[in-house]
Amino acid sequence: MRISSRRQLNDIMWRRHRNPASGWTRVLLFPLLAVGLWYHSWMLLALVLAAGITNPFWFPPPRRGDSYMTLIVDGERIWLARHNRIEKLLFLYLPAVQVVPLVWAFWGNQPVWAAYFAAWVLAQKAAFVVWTAEIARRTEYDRSVGPMGRQTG
Repeated sequence: MRISSRRQLNDIMWRRHRNPASGWTRVLLFPLLAVGLWYHSWMLLALVLAAGITNPFWFPPPRRGDSYMTLIVDGERIWLARHNRIEKLLFLYLPAVQVVPLVWAFWGNQPVWAAYFAAWVLAQKAAFVVWTAEIARRTEYDRSVGPMGRQTG
């Protein structure tokens, strides 16, 4: 398959990322990140980073669109399509600042702070995925192809 544009690559990524296996394998990255930070393993940290970037391409598009993980991905894509850059920055990237104390706690082998910041990050992520799944549930679209309605690759 020849990819002729950034948009086409983006569409392929989202279609493949709808596969529940993509979402569930990404869930495993957080504990691996914590272990890599705790033991100062640059190799594990590099692997987690590479996996986080490439994971959406690992699996084919799902055969069905009715899994909870697929709803989460669809809801995220719907939300991203509806908001401008400023809103995306404030809602998605500004909260990423909380990762700084999380990294400090794990890298510094501070178990109480590591547990606290991990719980905080995971609670926010859990709220985000429930919220995005609800966005998908309340939006009418063909669940077999996803919210942007194209199916290939």
